[in-house]
Amino acid sequence: MEKFEKKFSVAELKEGMVVDDIFFVKFKKGISPYQKGYAFELTLSDSSGKNIEYKYWGGPEEEKVKALYESILPDSVVRVQGRVSSYKDRLQLVTNEPMTITVLSPGQYDPSVFLKRSRKDVSAMKKRLYELIGYVKNEEVKNLLSGIFEDEGFIKRFSEHPGAIEIHHNWIGGLLEHTLEVAEICLKLRELYPELDLDLLIAGALLHDVGKLEEIEVTSRIRGTVKGQL
Repeated sequence: MEKFEKKFSVAELKEGMVVDDIFFVKFKKGISPYQKGYAFELTLSDSSGKNIEYKYWGGPEEEKVKALYESILPDSVVRVQGRVSSYKDRLQLVTNEPMTITVLSPGQYDPSVFLKRSRKDVSAMKKRLYELIGYVKNEEVKNLLSGIFEDEGFIKRFSEHPGAIEIHHNWIGGLLEHTLEVAEICLKLRELYPELDLDLLIAGALLHDVGKLEEIEVTSRIRGTVKGQL
């Protein structure tokens, strides 16, 4: 099975470039006729977080264009052959036959190339998390936290999960990074308000976003789950 590597990010694309690269599909629009055949549009993206509009100009065989269009789903990873042009002062990626767009199967690309990662060291972050649990005096609270975060399967998921879909910490390792930042804020608040219960502050900070493990899933991009929308 042929494997394809990412060559340029969307952010690096320039007008006039001839592209043979892989992207994931964020949105798709319907098929429409034009003078020489049938066309459709997609929005493509990658780990840069930037989007580029894509236009496929197909031939006169409507069923052929329709079959290609229907094979492409949101979150599909596609190999695109095309040229970067400018339309209304915005870059777009255009494919004219015989160039084409192909849906790739999971074994044909490395999904990690589409995902940003935390710049912080995951091992160091996990060490800090366990230090925070060590601050807890109440044995019941400490046992609860230890039982959760010392579970190998759980901590692996927790330390590799994004903290959000967009806006903040939307990268691999973002959930752990965000959780620790909230915990550090709580420690600072405790210095200002020493009457606050430190055990509950730490427990609340460490557990406040564990639901993100069910609310968010990672494919070629970070997206919400059906369960998370309920």
